[in-house]
Amino acid sequence: MRLPLAIIALLITLSVYSQDSIEYDNLSFSCNGEELQMEEIEKLTKRYKVGVCHLKNAQKRVNTCETNWKRNIILGVSIISTPVMAACTGLFGLLTWALGPEDYPGLIVYSGLTTIASAAVTISLPILVYHYSSKDRCLIRADKQYRIVAKKLNRAINAVNQ
Repeated sequence: MRLPLAIIALLITLSVYSQDSIEYDNLSFSCNGEELQMEEIEKLTKRYKVGVCHLKNAQKRVNTCETNWKRNIILGVSIISTPVMAACTGLFGLLTWALGPEDYPGLIVYSGLTTIASAAVTISLPILVYHYSSKDRCLIRADKQYRIVAKKLNRAINAVNQ
């Protein structure tokens, strides 16, 4: 008796959300013209098992973008760390070059990998500063994540309906 009731309940809940696709615009989701709350979107992503990570990342980014002090901390640390990491890249590169292959072959590999990692961080920090420099630029990334969530939910709903 429980199984048929569970199946009927599942079909009713699916038919409510499957009539139209989920639409996303300007940090809000809607279905059939009515706005959906974030809790409903979280439940849908968990039910269909799609877009959960994208939704969490977008929510974290919106929270960071909306709070000025968090954004300013990220900017300050990135601005200060860029020249420090550039200097470390040069030092590790010099260390790799100075050791020579005959002295410490294992240390050269680690020093070379550290040089490459330092260079990658040095390149990525100004990009981070650019993305967090204004609230609008910061929210663009969250907007992209929310659009991915809407696409994945629509695909999952269409797959269930077929």
